[in-house]
Amino acid sequence: MNIRDLASLRLLPRALSGLRETGLLRPLPPRAAARFARDLRRTGATAAALCHRAAARAPARPAVIDDAGELSWAELNQRVLALRAGLAGLYGVDHEATLAVLCRNHRGFVTTVWAAASLGTNILLLNTDFPAPQLAQVLERHRVDALVCDEEFLPVLRQAGFAGMPVLADAAAPSGAASLESVMTAGCPEPGRARGRPRFTLLTSGTTGPPKGAPRSTPDPLSVLGPLASLLERVPLETGARVLVLPPLFHGFGFAFLILAAALSGTVILRRRFEAEQARRDLAETGAELAVGVPVMWQRILDDAGEEPVRHRLRALISAAAPLPPALAERMLRGFGPVVFNIYGASETGLVSIATPRDLHEAPGCVGSPLQGIRVALLNEQGEPVPAGETGRLYIGSGMLFAGYTDGRARDMRAGLMRSGDLARLDEQGRLWIEGRDDDMIVSGGENVYPQEVEDCLTRHDRVRDAAVLGVPDETFGQRLKAWVAADGVDEEELRAWIRARLARHKMPREFVFLDELPRNPTGKVDKKRLPG
Repeated sequence: MNIRDLASLRLLPRALSGLRETGLLRPLPPRAAARFARDLRRTGATAAALCHRAAARAPARPAVIDDAGELSWAELNQRVLALRAGLAGLYGVDHEATLAVLCRNHRGFVTTVWAAASLGTNILLLNTDFPAPQLAQVLERHRVDALVCDEEFLPVLRQAGFAGMPVLADAAAPSGAASLESVMTAGCPEPGRARGRPRFTLLTSGTTGPPKGAPRSTPDPLSVLGPLASLLERVPLETGARVLVLPPLFHGFGFAFLILAAALSGTVILRRRFEAEQARRDLAETGAELAVGVPVMWQRILDDAGEEPVRHRLRALISAAAPLPPALAERMLRGFGPVVFNIYGASETGLVSIATPRDLHEAPGCVGSPLQGIRVALLNEQGEPVPAGETGRLYIGSGMLFAGYTDGRARDMRAGLMRSGDLARLDEQGRLWIEGRDDDMIVSGGENVYPQEVEDCLTRHDRVRDAAVLGVPDETFGQRLKAWVAADGVDEEELRAWIRARLARHKMPREFVFLDELPRNPTGKVDKKRLPG
């Protein structure tokens, strides 16, 4: 046992206390325990055990609420076991295979993931926004053995050159093809227990280059004790909670809370596409106690509400996956109340820090303090620690770090810490502030400028809805700042005066482009390749 393991063990009482408060450690009644044990004997100890346990504990409770209605845990578990047999019998899916999922947020996605996990399969979550060339790159690199998709994606799969016959998740298949329903009712024999642990491969967004796969296996329990203890201390969670998941499930943020809902034997609420009006109705009408979304989603919900209050029963509202501008954090606290949390993490690093409602009230836009068991360091280009309060490259250490990308590349490591790719600083209270991507830093006339600082300044203007700032080539200064702004009734001169009063002269954009809306990908990040010149 190494020092890190010993440190994790010291956190065990604290983690167990938090687990007891959520009800997760409450033993199953004898009949439920017997049902759970029966399913485990069939499938083995994989991530799908969360589904089996929820079905044993609360069979009648809704597991999924989506556009098609409600699906109970007993019904979902039955479908998972039937699909497991069909995937193994008809497609040879096992622990050595790779199964890709190209679906929007609905029960078909959920059923497929749990069924594949119960076989110990490598599960590749495909971005529903990828055009054919990017999709072709991913499919070629990962050598997919079977693919489950929604009907709407058949054309882009054909354009991407996928030669196989996909299984349709959301429609009856045409003659000669297959659907989830037909695979589940094929009457295939029961496969043996999984011979390996499932691996979930999440893809980067591909906004700045080819998408990369970040595979994740089930983590060592000791490695998650510290973060788990901190999470349970800061975010009020209970078994049976209803969780509204607004981001795509193929993204690590949305997927993590699908897993959490199962761990809580709770209910996940899904819609195929995000629409602000529908999300506002779901907050008011579904009894959601926990809701997760990216900043632009919360902004659009508040815009849709206008002057009306946003009705909800939330105990926690979580923003993540993209920077939360300070002005939006303040607006969310006013609109939703003191239930807003801001999470920082990544597919490569796992969960790193959480800002509580108090943190956001005192320091809007921060990402809070690192969780227990997470080590952070801020280093300069020479690998030396930067002084307190100064910006440096963020390095992270935890038991949740990934092993490397599927294309063979690995992140830069220093003394057991992984370079996150972000620039950050720590304030006097030990709260972490993300200043932006380290490859986005702009050097203009010898001065370093962090775009997010300028973006945050712009979005604090009450008539600016959104902003992005990038560096573009300049013959005199090397780079100059260019701003893309979505605003109402404000011109360039007014924005220049606004920035001049708040930031140093070298942080002034030399060019402004006004748009009705900034292009963003499904996970809420600005798609820089689609910003007009």
